[in-house]
Amino acid sequence: MSGVDSQNSALSGLSIDNVQVEKEETDQDMFLKLMLAQLENQDPLKPQDGTEFLSQMAQFSTVEGIGNLNKGIDELNGLYRSNQALQATALVGRDVLVSGNVGYLDAANTLSGVVHPDGVAATDVLVTIKDASGQIVRQVNIGSVSSDDEPFEWDGTDQNGQRLPVGAYTMDITGRVAGEVEAMRTSMYANVNSVSIVNNNGDMLLNLNGLGQISSNSIQQVR
Repeated sequence: MSGVDSQNSALSGLSIDNVQVEKEETDQDMFLKLMLAQLENQDPLKPQDGTEFLSQMAQFSTVEGIGNLNKGIDELNGLYRSNQALQATALVGRDVLVSGNVGYLDAANTLSGVVHPDGVAATDVLVTIKDASGQIVRQVNIGSVSSDDEPFEWDGTDQNGQRLPVGAYTMDITGRVAGEVEAMRTSMYANVNSVSIVNNNGDMLLNLNGLGQISSNSIQQVR
């Protein structure tokens, strides 16, 4: 019966705690071979208890299920990243609204944005436009704004109606609230040149025309 004892010893040493998901198929094959060998060599008068076999098989099934689940999650992540990439390509050439007061004036378009009164109406709302050197090139009074967000637009000309050079311009916006002049929160529209997928989570960086990169999480609106 030494053959039976050696098979029993080998089987009893097989533990699910030592199984790695990546080698589960090899371990399952070994387990089945050991189980069949033990059944073939068991003492007919003392048949083996099948409880241990069933327990080991159930554990292998659990590990296999985890492996399949992980594979399914990887596939879902792949689909998510592909979907993010498709959404990213749809943004190229579009304008996005992002927080800040700097916009890029190109040769053909205007600059536009949104004033955020943050729930408080304001009067004497003044847009002061500065070039990259900080020089004031134009001031536009847009009057009063309600407590709701208010869009604004600049045609790219100076006080004399002359078209200004291509480049980045700053919009400093102030308004009178309860008798006091206050700076007002601003967002600007910018054109998306390209989009970069920066990691396996599908996070995106938008490359804005003349303004550099921002996170896709910073987008307030797309037009």
